[in-house]
Amino acid sequence: MTAGAMTSRTEPAGGEEGGGRAERRLRILHELSAPAAKPRTIEEACRLAASVLLGQLDEIPFALFYRLEENGRWARLLETVGDPPSSPSSPDRVELSADSGGSWPLAAAIGTGRPQQVESALVLLLTTMPSEDKPEAVLVVGARTPLDEGTRAFLELAAAQVAHSVARASAFALGEAARRQEAGRAEAEAANRAKDEFIAMISHELRTPLGAILIWTQLLRNERLDEEATLRALGMIERSTKTLAKLIDDLLDVSRIIAGKLQVEARPVDLMPVVENALEAEKMTAESKRIRIDFVVESAPVQVMGDAGRLQQVLDNLLSNALKFTPEGGRVEVRLGLRGSHARILVSDTGAGISPDFLPYIFERFRQADSTSTRISAV
Repeated sequence: MTAGAMTSRTEPAGGEEGGGRAERRLRILHELSAPAAKPRTIEEACRLAASVLLGQLDEIPFALFYRLEENGRWARLLETVGDPPSSPSSPDRVELSADSGGSWPLAAAIGTGRPQQVESALVLLLTTMPSEDKPEAVLVVGARTPLDEGTRAFLELAAAQVAHSVARASAFALGEAARRQEAGRAEAEAANRAKDEFIAMISHELRTPLGAILIWTQLLRNERLDEEATLRALGMIERSTKTLAKLIDDLLDVSRIIAGKLQVEARPVDLMPVVENALEAEKMTAESKRIRIDFVVESAPVQVMGDAGRLQQVLDNLLSNALKFTPEGGRVEVRLGLRGSHARILVSDTGAGISPDFLPYIFERFRQADSTSTRISAV
């Protein structure tokens, strides 16, 4: 350990003054060893130690706390206590690879690993072990009495207490960094898994309409269908093609959102036609599953500033999901109205709903709840 420089003033040793000095020093060491708060950073550890020394200027007239940066190339002044002497100088930033140039010999203390004495002050490395080759900080500390053996030992003990606090803060910061790194890794892995699941789901969604198109095309080519069957085949091909186009548009929108290029053109929109168009688009799907759709208008007209196309897209997705996850013979309800100064479209179904555990992730990209579950959705 190393300690810092000071301007001395001789005081009588021994007797009551010596006993009082010993008690003060013990109190300082105790307060340094038990800071008022648990430091979480090196800067906080130095600040807490400085606050202790600030109340002990009769014993320690000044102290300087330097934080090493850029692999030990620079030292940055974090805290100043008391009134340091004008010489050596105490710059806010010191280049350690250069000559000290009249400032405190921080580089010498770091290079030798030993305290550097300047008159009645010491420059101390804030490390917990003398063998540690990468100290986190340096303490320059002065004493009110000449640097005899007892005063020097006291300053080194004081620096050791600060060093332990710095070491604890450094260990905490490293632990937090490791936890954040691990959390980031786990989040990235979860995102990759979600993306893989999303791709698998999209592949299935694309395969379904493609399969229908292929089957009906083969029937039209190879079978002699009557007019009714032909119209049915053409209708199925048309619906499957529209489904494919919608899926592709959705994928392109995801890409635009990620790239920050999604365009929204806001203008006055009446929500009644938006809801009616969405209901009409999903009518055949509802009929095929014998699902009843109830449309409840709580108030009209309901106008908002928005992009009619994007609002239509949102409602189409809500209705499509509601029909997809509602069992045959179920019911879907759409409500349009106002809540205060806000418009509200509520889409609910008779399914099982989303697990509460999944709700925090419902708007994350590529995340999908268990496909066996039915949910209640609202905008």
